[in-house]
This record gives sequence, structure tokens and C-alpha cells, in this order.
Amino acid sequence: MTVSVANLSGEKMPIGSVLPMGSAGDNELRRTEVSGARRKETAVEFWIPGSLDDEKDAEPAAYKNAMRLLGGGVVVVTLGDGAERAGFTATSVVSLSAEPPRLMFGISQASSSWQALQKYKTFAVNVLREEDIGLADRFAGRGGVKGSARYEGEQWASRKTGAPTLARAIAGFDCEVEEILLRHDHAIVIGRVKDTWQGQAGRPLLYWEGAYQSLR
Repeated sequence: MTVSVANLSGEKMPIGSVLPMGSAGDNELRRTEVSGARRKETAVEFWIPGSLDDEKDAEPAAYKNAMRLLGGGVVVVTLGDGAERAGFTATSVVSLSAEPPRLMFGISQASSSWQALQKYKTFAVNVLREEDIGLADRFAGRGGVKGSARYEGEQWASRKTGAPTLARAIAGFDCEVEEILLRHDHAIVIGRVKDTWQGQAGRPLLYWEGAYQSLR
């Protein structure tokens, strides 16, 4: 961040003031000369290390450790049709707005679901129960289960968009893709919620500190 200041000789002056030519310290700072009717003055700027537009990001390992402390609800995002069904476990689904109803999530462009999402442009978000750890692991790719095989052993239905929905989910959101924003190796997906549903009451599955959790 670049901040304009003036008078480094000790006198405090407001941000954006100007420093007369020849004042102490003006050789050490970037100067912009401003012509005036009576005298020439210099507006000065200096760099604050570690400020917001510093090119250095936080350390990835430290970032991941901090994010582990941000608990979240566990869902499976489901999409596709027939043998092209795909899906993944997520904790990054968040509400964007209620009026109009919109939600969003992040997805890796290396994900097996990425191509299906671009093709079908519809998806469902299924809120898992605390006993659904096995289902969450399956859609997270643990055990090597891929593609439509992740759907085996569960009852699925379809709603307005045709995306597969988990029959026994606590709640769910049937969506069509409204917008996709590409950032680095991921994409931010904004979903237009076409339908919602609520299943039998239960406790949601949570994820915190690298492990599944439940409400107590």
C-alpha cells in the first residue's frame, strides 16, 4: 500500500499533505513535484512493508492449518445422468443471497466432476446426516470409488433440474449453474436455486480440525 505523507522533520501533518522542496528526508522518498503559484512543493509517498498489495501471500501450510479450525457442514454435490453421474464431498458450500436464492461453492478444475458440471450445468447439494460418514468418504474418493459407482447403495430421485438428489438427505438444494468464475486452478460456481426440500429431522454431519464431527 502506498501512503502519501508530509514533513518528516517531526511535525505531524495529515495524510495527503505536501512537503516543501528541500525538507529533511525527501531524498529517501519517491517525490512528485507540483507547481504552485508561489512555490514548488513535493508530495511524497512511502511503502509500508507487509501492506495489502504486498505481492507475498500467506504461507500455504499456515493457511491450511487456520482453515482446519473453520468448521463446516458436510454435503455431497451431485450432478450428471446415468453412467455420466459424478459428484464430490464439500464443506465449502455457502449461501450467497436469499432474494434471489443463490448459493456458491469452489471446485478444482482437476476434479472428476468438473467436466460433468460444464456439460450438464445443473447440480444438487445434499446435506448429510451425522451417520453418513461412509457416504461422505465415498464421494470424497476414499477407497478409490469413482464416477457413478459412488451412487450405489443409495436411493436417488430427481427434481426440477433433473440432477440426482439423495432421498434421505436432511435437506437439499436443486440448482442450475448461473455463473462460473475461474480463479487459479479452481472455479467458483454460483448456483441458481430452483427447488429445495427437507427430509426427516436429524443432526448434520460436520467437519472440523481434519475430522468428521457431530453436534453435541
